[in-house]
Amino acid sequence: MYAFLPILLEVIFVLLKPQELYESLTLIQPLYTIPGLIGLGFVFDSGRYGLGAKRMIGAPYLWYALTFFGWCLLTVVVKAPAALMGQAILFGTSMLIAMSLAHSLQQLPLYKLFGVAMLAISNLLSFVGVHQATAPFRCHWIDPVDRTILHFEDQACPGPEQVEECYKDDDESRSRDYVCEHSGLMGTASVSGRIRFRGNLEDPNELSLTVGVGFPFAVALYQSKKTVLRFLVMAASFVLIALCVFYSQSRGGQLVLMLVLGTFFIARFGWKLGGIVGGLFGVPLMVVAAIKGGRSESEAEGSALERVECLQVGIDLVKSSPLIGVGKGQFGEYHFLTAHNSYVLAAAETGIIGFFLWSAVIYLAVKVPVASLRALKGVQGKEADQTRIWATALLASMVGSIVGSFFLSFSFHAILWIYIGLCGAFAGVTRKVVPNFRVRLSGTEMGAILGANIALLVAIFAYAKYKLG
Repeated sequence: MYAFLPILLEVIFVLLKPQELYESLTLIQPLYTIPGLIGLGFVFDSGRYGLGAKRMIGAPYLWYALTFFGWCLLTVVVKAPAALMGQAILFGTSMLIAMSLAHSLQQLPLYKLFGVAMLAISNLLSFVGVHQATAPFRCHWIDPVDRTILHFEDQACPGPEQVEECYKDDDESRSRDYVCEHSGLMGTASVSGRIRFRGNLEDPNELSLTVGVGFPFAVALYQSKKTVLRFLVMAASFVLIALCVFYSQSRGGQLVLMLVLGTFFIARFGWKLGGIVGGLFGVPLMVVAAIKGGRSESEAEGSALERVECLQVGIDLVKSSPLIGVGKGQFGEYHFLTAHNSYVLAAAETGIIGFFLWSAVIYLAVKVPVASLRALKGVQGKEADQTRIWATALLASMVGSIVGSFFLSFSFHAILWIYIGLCGAFAGVTRKVVPNFRVRLSGTEMGAILGANIALLVAIFAYAKYKLG
């Protein structure tokens, strides 16, 4: 309870980056002060003022996650010691959010409140994206030091790669590189005409996945209390998020949204009928999005080929250092692009051992809502009904996250670890209804995870070799 607000502030500062828009916010040193407030809140939550230490349970993946974090730091120490502090802060932030969520939101009311907050963030991001897509094209000049930064100039231009109108007669103008992009709210700008946000969500595909996996909370909000207002919130959220995914031109984002919807249909109608209904509903949406909002065929093929090359580089890195990898955050030292695949990235940077630990965390996180729904089957009562609703929403978000992560470098991304944290918290939520609820990893499951990891890497290796000839 006491850690809730600091955790939410940390999520806002990590995802929305308000400190980049309002420099006065940097005076509070959010990187240091907010984690301190989270720690203080956690002390109160675990003591006699809050939940009570005996009732706060460890997340099912707690020791696997902590071991993975330590292993990541070890890989940096061995492979790139100069990068240790930076990598510790980057991944430490994601880990802090996940662990604090997992152990401070083990009551359903708090869990619901945070779910609504994530829905609000998803809707805000979607609104910014849709506004950006409908805004006129304007000139932006590329920062010569960091070429990912665009500086806005209020000069109209025709569209991407048409920048002649941006140049003036003065020498300063001619010395700059310009791009013509949509200019949006909160200091955002598109890339090649595709909408995006800033900071951790500056990639259109990452923005698309983030808003897509936030939609299940709108469904849960309505199902938990079916009112006209909540139905309108759910409908408006779907339209806004679907438009954001559409304008992002992200094929992965379209797939994530369809899988999220499909999870609800399957939960409602069963595998066979739910799959049919989901297909009838989702496939036409993807076809329309591909035709109206997709990239050109040549651009899509070029992007696909680049991704295959990244996969090949990742597999080569695994072969060169199979046990410890090349070091957390070091993929970019071997290729000009990142892996574009969370599974390959985890294996390449942290080796087979790190890949197993990461996969174990993901597996246990997904297992929580699945096991929760099984444990709640046949349990009567309002609290059980509410827990089932939010378990289904969490499962939909996790399905979208793990499938979407196959096409993105999300292994250490804050969004993925936020939902991992929510899964850990939900184990505690379920235990309030089913006191003997436990989620563990058996020896058989460990062997299956390791075997699946190796099989996946072999399959990706064969696929990359085939596509690259």
